[in-house]
Amino acid sequence: TTTTTANTTATAAITTTTTVATHGKCSGCGAPLQTTAPDMLGYIPEHLLRKRSPSGGKKPIAAELDDGTTEAFRDYADVLEKHANPDSEAKAAQPQPQPQPRTTGGAAAAATICARCHSLRTHGTPGHGSGGVVRGVAALAPESTVTTTRKGTGHVQVCVADIFDFSSTLGAALRDSLSPTAAATVLVVNKMDLLPSDTKMAERRLLSWVREQPEYQALPPVAAIHFVSAHTGWGLPRLLGRLCKLCAHHGTNAQFIGLTNAGKSTLVNRLLNTGQRQEVTTSPVAGTTLGNLAFRLICDRRHGGPRLFRKGDAPRKAAGIRTVYDTPGIIDPTHLTQLLTPDEQRAIFPAKCTPKLNTVKREQSLLFGGLARIDYVSGDPAHVVLVSFASPHIKMHKTNAARADALVANAAEGGGEGVRPMVLTPPYSEGRADPFPPLSNVTEHTVMGRGWRSKNAAADLVLPGVGWAMVFAPAGTQVVLRASLVPGHPATVRTPLENG
Repeated sequence: TTTTTANTTATAAITTTTTVATHGKCSGCGAPLQTTAPDMLGYIPEHLLRKRSPSGGKKPIAAELDDGTTEAFRDYADVLEKHANPDSEAKAAQPQPQPQPRTTGGAAAAATICARCHSLRTHGTPGHGSGGVVRGVAALAPESTVTTTRKGTGHVQVCVADIFDFSSTLGAALRDSLSPTAAATVLVVNKMDLLPSDTKMAERRLLSWVREQPEYQALPPVAAIHFVSAHTGWGLPRLLGRLCKLCAHHGTNAQFIGLTNAGKSTLVNRLLNTGQRQEVTTSPVAGTTLGNLAFRLICDRRHGGPRLFRKGDAPRKAAGIRTVYDTPGIIDPTHLTQLLTPDEQRAIFPAKCTPKLNTVKREQSLLFGGLARIDYVSGDPAHVVLVSFASPHIKMHKTNAARADALVANAAEGGGEGVRPMVLTPPYSEGRADPFPPLSNVTEHTVMGRGWRSKNAAADLVLPGVGWAMVFAPAGTQVVLRASLVPGHPATVRTPLENG
């Protein structure tokens, strides 16, 4: 088949009119596979699409590459060669999860990944100096994702939110991408493993908290709310059971929808129960998933249901088979992650989170690296207590407001020697082409104290993309806090997530 990258799919947003021949989809990101344009998405060297060579399958795939192949793609070929020759010593020494590439369609083709997915999985970057690939990802536009997700007319739409960045991941960018004709809407709150265990288990209180949030109230009617952890698998069996019931009741399929880095593809991988193997490519790089990826939902208990399968692996005789789609992540152009390099994105997404307590006096500041700042401007008590939830890789630093002003100004000038002060990282100096914008998104918030006990937090001061801080002050006192962020989503105040 022949396709143009200006089609109305997730890959449509790549601003080019080049027409290339495609060979099915990459099973890792959903991009159409093509062999002619290394600087475009979906590229795979032509020889790697062959299952065996015409000589009978003994010839190594890597040896078939011509001398003009780049070292990056030669490494890629070496990995696939270990699967084409299962008896080789290389495979015995280091087994790899990717199935052997094939040239035919159907389930066999679904096992092939593109060079970009290989690079993201093994090196953590979109490409080895392949600037066109990186530019293609950056060019993905929100409107193309809206077109893709709204094609799910009559589907059960599963909205994935990040509990660590709840307000942003349920913001306008997600709501604008929802189908108005969906059969039902399910809200999945992911990354519950980042919260203390006592909070995670208090589901009744969490349900009440979610329903109070204005972002939730702006959603279409929600049929069910599920709290899950894609990292640990907690809560996923109940989610699969719910999807089976809703899909059967409405006689339709389901699709997962969410902002980039909400954990949507990681959630699908965990539902596939693949262990350490990645079926869907995941990374902190925004726009990792580029097209719809289809999987089979088996609800028949006689065949191990409810369970999610890769299309070619699903038992054919099972009753009530449904299709589940993983859609491209929605890119919010105003989100903090759009200003960060891949290394900086990895730093702000926590694998674990330990709350940090800081006593902040009047006219003192608490810096969250160079990403955010909270100032205690005025109030009755001499100090407030801020219990902060953020990635441990974000350097937190408390100082007086004047010193904070000087640090921020020094960072804006490159630290005098082109290096940011360590207390203001991330962002980092290395790998950054453009200067990081100033913390000019300033808001002030008045909070009434409720006491010092752990369950008496006055409010959460939310720093979108960074985390949040629980505010403690003496009961009946009033304090004024100033939050400073980069341009984009402003700081907000909400009911404390951690209160009993």
